[in-house]
Amino acid sequence: MSARVVDVLPNGYLVVEGAREVRLNNENQTITITGIVRPVDISQNNVVLSSAISQMSVNVHGKGLVSQPLNPGWLFKILNGILPF
Repeated sequence: MSARVVDVLPNGYLVVEGAREVRLNNENQTITITGIVRPVDISQNNVVLSSAISQMSVNVHGKGLVSQPLNPGWLFKILNGILPF
């Protein structure tokens, strides 16, 4: 995944952020990664291993049928009111 430097901390560490959109289960999902990288962990090919990213945060946000919440139908609500077990 590609990422970019969004901030440089006073100690020289880099705050990076990257995003990628993928299609999974007939749904578009956006994966966002943020974290802090030491400049010494960046290789000559401008690559950083995920194990070298501190305070890493991975967020997955989807849009589509899979991520929509399922609500019980009216029949289930009635039966659950009558037979609460």
